Amino acid sequence: MMSLDAFMRQFGDDEACRSYLSELRWPSGFCCPRCDSNRHCYIESRHVHECLDCHAQISVTSGTVMHGTKLPLSYWMFTFCWIASGELCTARKLAATLQLNYRSASRMLRAVRMAMQHSNGFHPLSEAARKKPVRPQTEPVIEKAREISRRRALRFIRSVYRKVSPAYLQSYVDEYYFRFARNFYNKLALPVLVRAGLYLSFPGTQAYR
Repeated sequence: MMSLDAFMRQFGDDEACRSYLSELRWPSGFCCPRCDSNRHCYIESRHVHECLDCHAQISVTSGTVMHGTKLPLSYWMFTFCWIASGELCTARKLAATLQLNYRSASRMLRAVRMAMQHSNGFHPLSEAARKKPVRPQTEPVIEKAREISRRRALRFIRSVYRKVSPAYLQSYVDEYYFRFARNFYNKLALPVLVRAGLYLSFPGTQAYR
């Protein structure tokens, strides 16, 4: 995992985090998610961009897995960094480290798992949590390999998280796939994971304020 000193140098305050997120979300400059216009003004006091054409106000976290967050952006970046490092992170550990309540830590990790799922796309374990997966008939050897991977994923979940709700089981399987099947933990893991989170909304959110 990134050392604390290194983390503080790059993400020491919310402005540094906001700048990093902006560069990933809008690498060619701001673009309104409502009308695609790049004409805007920045309201510094509220940290939002106002589109000069449709007048939507958009923050760098609007319509992302961080949508509507009240937590410091440095907490989010710390969580993304922890996960991207390849080290295991539970809600209990995260809550203790950041001195958060368990519910907030759990929500943050759920959001990061959604980013993992988005980054993974459809993969061999995408329906692992379903009792009767819907997929075309495949060769027995492929089905056997998929079943072996599914069992490994479930063992990983039981060993790290003990027991998880069936409603969220697939998100933990997606975490397993991101961590182990893709096996790309390096300097690219953090921007890949954060970028996936920037382009994925929680259910019920909108892409603009």
